[in-house]
Amino acid sequence: QPLSQSVAAGANVVFTATGSGTGPFTYQWRHNGTPITGASTNTFTVQNVSAANVGIYDVQVTGGCNPTAVATSHGAALSIGGGGCKGDFNNDGVFNTLDIQGIVNALLAGQTCP
Repeated sequence: QPLSQSVAAGANVVFTATGSGTGPFTYQWRHNGTPITGASTNTFTVQNVSAANVGIYDVQVTGGCNPTAVATSHGAALSIGGGGCKGDFNNDGVFNTLDIQGIVNALLAGQTCP
């Protein structure tokens, strides 16, 4: 499962996911539910992170024993700055369900909140 990350503006971020079982697998990364053109390997890099990149990233994996089945990872929140569990987790200017999902994902990934 990809992990939530909070970075400084301008940093690069790498999300990683690995299919389990018998491959080969195909990958399609998404940002806020929208497929990202060309993002079709098990890693996805966001270069020079800006406010436009903030949000939830997940990956859909197909292949294995049932090549028509699609498995979708948990969403990983990308935020700029401190992030964490204080209010506006994804720095979009409001506290909303995307913030809550980011907090849940961080806790499920074993991260602690300040």
